Amino acid sequence: MSLASQISSAIISAFQWNDKDGNAYKFKDSAIDANYRLWKPDVTDTPEGGAFVNTKMDHIRGMASDDHAVMTMTYNQYGELESGNVAVQIQGKNEIAGSLGDVLAGLPPLPPKAEAAKAAAIALARAIQAVLNLLEQMTDDGGRLGFPSVIERIQIQISKVAIDTAPNPPTPMLSASNTLYATVKSQPQPLPGQKHRSSNNFMFHGLPSGQLKVTFTDNANADRITCTVMRDVSMGSDPTIVFLSAGTTIDATKFEIDTPYYIADPSGADSTFTVNFNG
Repeated sequence: MSLASQISSAIISAFQWNDKDGNAYKFKDSAIDANYRLWKPDVTDTPEGGAFVNTKMDHIRGMASDDHAVMTMTYNQYGELESGNVAVQIQGKNEIAGSLGDVLAGLPPLPPKAEAAKAAAIALARAIQAVLNLLEQMTDDGGRLGFPSVIERIQIQISKVAIDTAPNPPTPMLSASNTLYATVKSQPQPLPGQKHRSSNNFMFHGLPSGQLKVTFTDNANADRITCTVMRDVSMGSDPTIVFLSAGTTIDATKFEIDTPYYIADPSGADSTFTVNFNG
């Protein structure tokens, strides 16, 4: 069973689908006396073995039209939230909220199975709050003002399900000759909508004191592949860190622990390939 299927099953088990013929979870926030609805997410596989989650939330406003939040989240193969996108529609306001973009891209990685899910969800929800703060007049009761915090709680729950369902990230594996410090799967060309990026983010959880050796696997043209490594910067341009070819030896000081990197500008591959960093 794929990770997406596992996460989908776990999300279905985590909520009580008590509304809309079992397709939604309706609940009340008693602290602000407001009602909300979470729709069953659509969870699909990503090419890298992770999961893409698409769902919607409603702020139920009785006789008035509901407010809506459409959320998409991309999790890597270890259940870590890599990017999130939210579009908020506040009824009665002209185009006040739209897509917030990948607000989590470049969020510093946090310890797996610990605070990662919570921190990522909070970042996403606070971005929503920033949009709502643009409203010069908010005459609704607490239900609308409380919408971001409710989204935050749901985000935390979904992200916790994902990170608890997925396998643990790899730790450096000792062998008789070397240690695997990082590995990442890349597409043979930039991802859709990207100029350079061809992989999801990856990180080093540890680094050797000397050199890293690069190998390409899972591709018949491995000896002809070249690419670069770029660092994911949340506010600013992503710098190129190093050029890679099969057998390249790199000074490990070029990288930092728990910093997001990705593969870019691949050449020579006719299908997906894996980049391995050993030391």
